[in-house]
Amino acid sequence: MSLFHAIVVFFESIFNKASPGVQQRLQKKKLESEILSAQPALYRNGRILPNFAEAVRILYVNTHPLNELFAGTIGGSDIPKRRRFEAQLVLTGFTPEDQETVKSLSYANRKKAAVAAGADQDREFERQRHALEKIIKALNGDSFKYIDRELIALHQLVDLCRFNFAAIIHPFDANFTTVDLAYKPVYQEVPLERLGNAIEDMYFQIEGLQITTAVVQAVIALAQLKNNGSLSASRTEAYTENVKRIAYIITHVLTPQRLQALIRIHKENAEYKPAAVEYRESARKNFAERFQQQYLADEQRIKTELKDELLSSELSKLFNGSPLATLSGYDASTNEKLQANTSFAFVWITPMQILKTFLQQYLTEPIQALLNNIIIEGFFNNQTYKSEFSSNVYASCECPGRIKTFENLFSRGKMFDTAVLEGYIVDSHKDSDFYTKLETMVSTANTNAQKLLQEEIYHLQNVYIQINELLADAKKANSEIISNLKVLIMSSRNRDNVDLLERQLPNWTIFFEIMKNYTIINVKAN
Repeated sequence: MSLFHAIVVFFESIFNKASPGVQQRLQKKKLESEILSAQPALYRNGRILPNFAEAVRILYVNTHPLNELFAGTIGGSDIPKRRRFEAQLVLTGFTPEDQETVKSLSYANRKKAAVAAGADQDREFERQRHALEKIIKALNGDSFKYIDRELIALHQLVDLCRFNFAAIIHPFDANFTTVDLAYKPVYQEVPLERLGNAIEDMYFQIEGLQITTAVVQAVIALAQLKNNGSLSASRTEAYTENVKRIAYIITHVLTPQRLQALIRIHKENAEYKPAAVEYRESARKNFAERFQQQYLADEQRIKTELKDELLSSELSKLFNGSPLATLSGYDASTNEKLQANTSFAFVWITPMQILKTFLQQYLTEPIQALLNNIIIEGFFNNQTYKSEFSSNVYASCECPGRIKTFENLFSRGKMFDTAVLEGYIVDSHKDSDFYTKLETMVSTANTNAQKLLQEEIYHLQNVYIQINELLADAKKANSEIISNLKVLIMSSRNRDNVDLLERQLPNWTIFFEIMKNYTIINVKAN
């Protein structure tokens, strides 16, 4: 500032201090005096000095190896991978005893314990539930709240390491390259107006960042986890130095206060408050939520698998050792992909397969023909009974078609298109919105499957009861339900089919007893 201009400013500050223009110049002078006192010098006469560029270059050089580390751990695009590494950091807060408890609550260990419990499985599941409650309670302790704060700082460091430092350095040296970290730049001064917005972007990411010893330890822990638990002394020292140099620059050179002063000079507004990044997510709460979600999914899976294994001998007897009919779309193959990547699952696959197999083996064309003949040719003494019987028979005969309609919902372009579903699985690794869409799709498919099962079993159960009633009625001297029932049963057209039905009825009983394990039987079998 020239001597003459300094004298003008001095007299204005005394005699014309109320003028907005004067106030603005005074505020700018105050801000400039603050930034001019910075060491090393960063700003002079409206220009950013080379020291500023060198400090940014030091940030870039030291964030670069960290950015590579974070990209493969908690800072990459793969959401499940990020969550796994974050969970590993949260786990370090547990006592050795609680870490063993967490391990015991894995799917494999829980199923193994449930199998070993035998008849006391309910008690074992109760024990596991208490173990879960203990872990959740521990997560609400002060030590985990501290870990939460440190992980927020770590995530802020991750985002800082992604920052485009080159955009700030290039105006100082047009030849600067990010390819060669050893490049020695030659800087020139740059007008503040050219860098004002970039400095504000950097302030946004730096403000509030506190790099503690715990953050350094978290970085080393991530490197060890990425390297299968081991890390050389040289790599440990290198990562530690990277973090320390970043911490020095943002606390001694490019401090948030100095960056804010430059931004206010650029904005010509001493009251301007630049925005700063905020982190609202809690690693501790995220861990607790996902752990409980996985716990419930695993429990349902374990109980279903144990139930299927328990019923395997009865199913073999029911279907003469034949394998269960396969389903299209709502099948084990798709379910395996779900369970490998999410906590979701198709929960009604086995009962749907049992129902489909039963219809194929027991509600065959000869049986359907017999039931239709009785409806058409029988002289029912009670028309209400005839109406109910015919409705149940027709509904049961149409059941295979409704199962087929359900399976078609998983074909291309339909509600549960498996190609879309598998796409959601892949995309959910990069965007949590797809995870939510996947959850909705799987939940709706399960609801439709459960509803279909309940309705079809209801109709079949009613048919079964009425068949037993008709066979009992046929043995009476005078049939009470259908006056010509004996004639119908003894006719050459129906006799063989009646014999087949009577031989198979005990297997209908077995079928309903099996299905009681999966769905509600609304009427009582004879």
